[in-house]
Amino acid sequence: NMVIAVLAMIYKWGRRNNRTTVDPVKDIDRYEVGEHDPWPEDVLEAGLASDDPTVRLAVHLLYFTGQRIGDVMKMRWGDIRGGYIYVKQTKTKKIVEPPLSAELKAELDRTPKTAVTIVTGINEGQLRRKLQAFTAGLGAKTVPHGLRKNAVNALLEAGCTIAEVSAITGQTHQVVEHYAAKVNRKKLGGAAIFQLDSAR
Repeated sequence: NMVIAVLAMIYKWGRRNNRTTVDPVKDIDRYEVGEHDPWPEDVLEAGLASDDPTVRLAVHLLYFTGQRIGDVMKMRWGDIRGGYIYVKQTKTKKIVEPPLSAELKAELDRTPKTAVTIVTGINEGQLRRKLQAFTAGLGAKTVPHGLRKNAVNALLEAGCTIAEVSAITGQTHQVVEHYAAKVNRKKLGGAAIFQLDSAR
């Protein structure tokens, strides 16, 4: 982002001083930085039920695997092995294998296998913009990375331990704890009592 910002300033100066007419960075996507909120529950559910197959597939993969959008874009059909999906994370180089939930498996089963990768016909920047336009149409300003927080919170609320969540998302225990700042405490408490009742 800093390199893009510096180049933008240089070329802006050039245009103002009649040295050039081009703007070579205008179509380059910036990296997302800073804190990102989880998607509102109703927007998440709308994404999972969307009539747009690209939106629906992307939301399923992002939410049910807890991975970054870049890693979702690289997922291949051949990475699905024995009910798990193999992921080598680009950012951390960690290997994680999130198990396929019933809902994700159902979505994958209905998705045509037209290429090596699962998500096709769109690049990362286009998909990012498509998802943001979808949520904007529902009155929510979101980023795809917010679904990573949704995934963490949903797993914790379902009664998973921090270690179990970390095994799925590939995040450190500290990052999982940080992402869980907006976890639904009522759901989390209910999951804990359910486990206590089951143990007794």
